[in-house]
Amino acid sequence: MVLVIWAGTFPRLEAQVLGQVKVVAGGFHTLALGSDGRLWGWGLNEHGQLGDGTTQDRALPSPIPQPPGQVIRSLAAGEGHSVLLTRDGRLFASGRNDRGQLGNGSTTASVNWIEVKGIDRVIQVACGLHHTYALLADGSVWGWGDNRHSQVSGAGETSIKLPKQLPLTRIRTVISGATHGLALTEEGGAWGWGDGRDGVLGAGSKGPKFPPVPLAFLPPLKQMAAGAGFTLALTRNGEVLAWGRNDHGQLGDGKRAGSSTPRTVVGLAGITTIAAGQAHSLAQGSSGRLWSWGDNNMGQLGHSAPSYATHPMYVGLPAGSGNGEAWMLAAGGFHTVIYQSGASIYGFGYNEFNQLGDWSYQNRRSPVPPRKLIP
Repeated sequence: MVLVIWAGTFPRLEAQVLGQVKVVAGGFHTLALGSDGRLWGWGLNEHGQLGDGTTQDRALPSPIPQPPGQVIRSLAAGEGHSVLLTRDGRLFASGRNDRGQLGNGSTTASVNWIEVKGIDRVIQVACGLHHTYALLADGSVWGWGDNRHSQVSGAGETSIKLPKQLPLTRIRTVISGATHGLALTEEGGAWGWGDGRDGVLGAGSKGPKFPPVPLAFLPPLKQMAAGAGFTLALTRNGEVLAWGRNDHGQLGDGKRAGSSTPRTVVGLAGITTIAAGQAHSLAQGSSGRLWSWGDNNMGQLGHSAPSYATHPMYVGLPAGSGNGEAWMLAAGGFHTVIYQSGASIYGFGYNEFNQLGDWSYQNRRSPVPPRKLIP
């Protein structure tokens, strides 16, 4: 099982503002930061990834205790771990830790939030399958966790248990795929490293690659997103490019053959936001309309494609929702969450652990709201 994430991209110097909601989708769990600054979680919790002090799964959105005295600004989620970014630039993590993904020097899981050691002034965090990246205010990138594919460092160490600085400077956004990393510079240039299989780091790259290499084959970019062995890039003119693995049509070019060179995703224009799960992709246009393509075995595309879609298809939004407003996109391993506010959260896809929060334990092929609203 591979995931992620997940967590698409986050703008530099982002700040959580009261009245704003933030949602992230992990492997089989979901976290949300409410408009009042409170933390909520639901779905699988076998490693303590919800940070609620237990390993009890949550079928409905449930209030989650926060690190004492901390105001949460942002959050990220991997396959079995979660990370919180506080207003003062500190990180706290919970959940699975067998690869050191909690960054506290151990490999012991934690059901409570524990502080990541050795870094501060963090402005953005991203999680891969079993590793984590942090972007600091000085433009430096730090990583820890699984290193079997050189996600954090060169060959020799299979796991990195404490934050380690990567040889990158002037970075404005860091992005994590399942087992590879990406970074965008202030000028829109891109770097890549880690698992190079399926051509995800460009032509001629087949295995682990470190240190990071410039992805010089790309034009200046606005945003990137990454899944398991594939990458999406949003250019400054609203075009979406994709390359890497394509067995489920996740490159959106009408085919199922992979590519080590970028392909234009067909049928899209004026795109403002992209996101990627394990093997599915999403894009939003300036009108608020959503498209998705790739793997749909669990319904994670939110439309009627039977098992996969090799080209973008519209996501049917619930009647009366949206009104042309922009949606935020959170793509987990096999489920997707879209949201505008606490009262406008919808999920679709894999739901065995109620990661959609609707208490049905049934996969959903069209958007459904959680049964408990986030304030």
